[in-house]
Amino acid sequence: MNIYLIMEFILCFIQNQPFQEYLEVYLGLGQYISTETGTNKARKLNLPMEAQCRRLHCTLRDLSSLLQALGRLVEHFIAENFHDRMADAVMLVEK
Repeated sequence: MNIYLIMEFILCFIQNQPFQEYLEVYLGLGQYISTETGTNKARKLNLPMEAQCRRLHCTLRDLSSLLQALGRLVEHFIAENFHDRMADAVMLVEK
C-alpha cells in the first residue's frame, strides 16, 4: 500500500464531517442515560421517540464501521513501521 494514500485517507477520515457528527452523538449520550436506584442500579437509555432510537442505532453502527476501518489502517503506523513512516506523514500533513 502507498503510504501517502493511507495518510491522506486517515487525515480526510478524521476531519470528515459525518465522523465528527457521529462522535458528538456518541459523546452526548450521557444526557439520555439514567441510573435506577435500588439494588440493581441498572442503567437505562431514555429516548422519547422510536425514530430517535433507530437513528441512534444507525449512527452508532456507522461510527463503529469508521473506527474499525481506521483501526485497520493504524497498523501501518505502529511498531517497527512508525519511525520509517513518520517523516512521510509529517511531510504530507505540512502540504
